Amino acid sequence: MFFTLAGASLDFGILRQDTLILLVALAFIISRVLGKVLGIRIGADIANSNPNIKKYLGFALLPQGGISIGLLTIVAVDAAPLYQHIATVIMLSILFYETLGPVFAKYAISKAGEINGLDYLEETMFEKDVESGGK
Repeated sequence: MFFTLAGASLDFGILRQDTLILLVALAFIISRVLGKVLGIRIGADIANSNPNIKKYLGFALLPQGGISIGLLTIVAVDAAPLYQHIATVIMLSILFYETLGPVFAKYAISKAGEINGLDYLEETMFEKDVESGGK
């Protein structure tokens, strides 16, 4: 319900009137995807992390929402004249990420072989418990 009410402020009319806003929204969406994916890749390289983390964690972190809507409250106070344009960019990105983000997250978790990760963790813990004699 929160995202529905927040999304009610998305004004597609602005996108029809001002192509620049659409380009800014697309640049914002692409930059955020690249930032997450490349940032995780570089950080995972530096930390010598598991290859699955390097490949898939960035996609798993794509869904967004609450923080961006919180940003709009600041914009409404500090940059009121630009609010409608900024709100349109942010709401369009939320629409994109909240619609496709779960698809990317499932893809990443599946490709990393972690879909049944909790089952594996429970099995491992059970095996260690059996080996230690229940101690």
